[in-house]
Amino acid sequence: MNKSTQETQGVRTMKNPTLATLLNIIPGLGYIYVGRKRIFGLLILITVLLSIANAFDPVYADTPYIESGLIWELMYVATIILAIVAFMYDGYHDAVAHNNTLNEKPD
Repeated sequence: MNKSTQETQGVRTMKNPTLATLLNIIPGLGYIYVGRKRIFGLLILITVLLSIANAFDPVYADTPYIESGLIWELMYVATIILAIVAFMYDGYHDAVAHNNTLNEKPD
């Protein structure tokens, strides 16, 4: 029985914590990979994609750079970086917790 057949038949497989961490560089993908927080991961991914689409909105193209405020942009970037690091950390620990539930012996 191959891996994809096992997953479709409900057999849970071990997840690689490092891969979950790297996938969460794009917030939400690591959660979808591990499968424990799929809805949360999907909502985060949609939010990130909509934010990126909004950043390239032509309405903001005419706003002068100085007017927008450099400090606000730096705070925005710092917030995004901190959020990504938090998602990566949580994705790693979520994969480890998933694997620990698979390793538990039933009574």
